[in-house]
Amino acid sequence: MTWKQRLGSGSVLLAALCVACVGQIDEPTERAGSGPGTTGGPGSSGTTDRPAVCAEGVCVQGSALARLTRAQYANSVRQLLGSAVVLDVTHLPQDHAAAEIFSSNESVSASADDVDRYSAIAEDLAAAADLKALLACDVTSGDKACAEQLVRDLGEKAYRRPVSPEEVTAYAELYDGVRGEGDSFEDATRLIIATMLQSPSFLYLVEQGGSDAPRQLDGREVAVRLAYFLWREAPDAALLAAATAGKLDNKAGVEAAARGMMDDPRFDRAIREFFGEWLGLGQLDGLGRDPAQYPQFGDSLISAMQEETERFAVHVFRNDSGSQKALLSASYSIVNPELAQLYGVTPQKASGFAQVELPNRSGILTQPSVLTATATEGFTTPIFRGIFIRTRVLCHSLAPRPANVDEAIAEIEKTLSPNMDDRARLTALTGQGECAGCHLLTNQIGFGFEHYDAIGSFRTKDYSGAPVDPSATIEGGSEEYATDVDAPYDDALQMTQALASSESVGQCLTLQWLRYALGRDARGEASSMDQAYNAYSNANLDLRELVVAITGSDAFRYRVTPSLD
Repeated sequence: MTWKQRLGSGSVLLAALCVACVGQIDEPTERAGSGPGTTGGPGSSGTTDRPAVCAEGVCVQGSALARLTRAQYANSVRQLLGSAVVLDVTHLPQDHAAAEIFSSNESVSASADDVDRYSAIAEDLAAAADLKALLACDVTSGDKACAEQLVRDLGEKAYRRPVSPEEVTAYAELYDGVRGEGDSFEDATRLIIATMLQSPSFLYLVEQGGSDAPRQLDGREVAVRLAYFLWREAPDAALLAAATAGKLDNKAGVEAAARGMMDDPRFDRAIREFFGEWLGLGQLDGLGRDPAQYPQFGDSLISAMQEETERFAVHVFRNDSGSQKALLSASYSIVNPELAQLYGVTPQKASGFAQVELPNRSGILTQPSVLTATATEGFTTPIFRGIFIRTRVLCHSLAPRPANVDEAIAEIEKTLSPNMDDRARLTALTGQGECAGCHLLTNQIGFGFEHYDAIGSFRTKDYSGAPVDPSATIEGGSEEYATDVDAPYDDALQMTQALASSESVGQCLTLQWLRYALGRDARGEASSMDQAYNAYSNANLDLRELVVAITGSDAFRYRVTPSLD
């Protein structure tokens, strides 16, 4: 029997290894704020089933057990086994969206298929591991003491805590069983690695113990939260040393650590991931456009669009002011020759990406990635662009789509003149009956982006051939939807300039970053929202200060076990 075949019996060991932690891991609850009725898209309910729990001036929502996302798993594996290990993340179980629009596997149970996937991946990773780099002894002359040292050293990194004596003993028994069957030291150590990669202590972000009142996390737990938020990987030795020294036991210490971590290039991962998910750039994958209408559209352009937006976001954080104003109103971007052609400007380099000034653009919301992701195959779709601004940029919840709406639209369509321009036709189709109220909130915003076609190119005529009318209105209609930017605008440029300095947008960005940091819906974290937004506002809407303030918030540094009622 090979060491891989022994993984079947190793599952018994996994159960034994988990005995110590099972009683301390919270049972999963139903996910709050997931599915189609969320603020991540149309039909949001905006509710949460986890009210905040308050004690001694600290108010925190319950947080349940979370499994590593694909990105967190991949980065953690590279930390453990080295960058030479190749991992195809598409083989991992799909991520969920327990944090509204952001990937998070909080309160998500692993299916039998998930277990099989993790097992197969663990086998492949263990087989590819460089034992010489991991072991404190020569592979050819290894012994049990060396294997136990591997358990302690690699286990502390994998589990993000010291390995208990009981766990060392269980792994030693596994080692003895493999060697007793005549397998080599190498086989035994590879089985240990594969088993460790399937442990819940590796796959889940375990915070020991629970409470029905806010409990301040210890330094190591805070280090784990910081690392997986800002670097998308486990804490390194320096961060753990800071935790051991008590430097993460108070708000000031946590915020100081966060500032240092944001200076590290690894923080670019979080910037790229946040903006990719906030803006829905994943929707670009597999999108199609009519090749006769858009011959330049294809995988290469899609990749360039995504890369532009992520590079631009990193640039705003690293090289610009880091402000909401720069993010939403900058007149430049970071483009390659293919994108320069789409923009109608001269590329700064023969290949690769470079900063360039752009006409008729204002920040990230007028970049082709966003404009393409919010359009359909042959139409700009002002409805979707308006929904995007309402739900992602202003954090408003919208009512579900009425039943039988397609039949109603079909009847209206029969009465319309074929000579109507695009704007007039859409207004006629959606401006009456029970559809009218919601479309007043969305269409009038989406019309502002009509100068940009279905792949984000600037245009002066719509698909009917009529001159584009890009006038727009942000209209509250009721107190629920009122903002500080409710007004008419000439076009998207004027509108995004207003959004760039908006408190309403700033509050939404605070909520979105808090969701991303916590891995769950954060609408019930009113106290931490206020803490973070006040710091953000006082820093002239500097996004870097917003991120720091979130790490110092009560929601980030305290924990409550969610109710199982």
